[in-house]
Amino acid sequence: MPYTVDAATSGCYEGTTVLINKFGLRDAEALAEVEAAVVPAKAAMWEAKPLCETFDFGHYMVRGLMAKLRVLSNEQCMDLVKDIQKNYHLPYPA
Repeated sequence: MPYTVDAATSGCYEGTTVLINKFGLRDAEALAEVEAAVVPAKAAMWEAKPLCETFDFGHYMVRGLMAKLRVLSNEQCMDLVKDIQKNYHLPYPA
């Protein structure tokens, strides 16, 4: 089966090269203006009050893992935690 994703338009609004965004903006210039205001504001907020000391790959992985754990039953969640502890040699909780 051939690979059919168009890198220029995948994840974009139909008929555009504008990425689907939380603002619903389909015009590239309008989106650029909003991003030019939002990104520096968010960066300033982070500098003033960081949500964590480091934001590295480990932090990203934990967030992804937590999202996956939320949909599991308690038993499935505990099985996964035990498997991670075993395979990654993490300490077991007391």
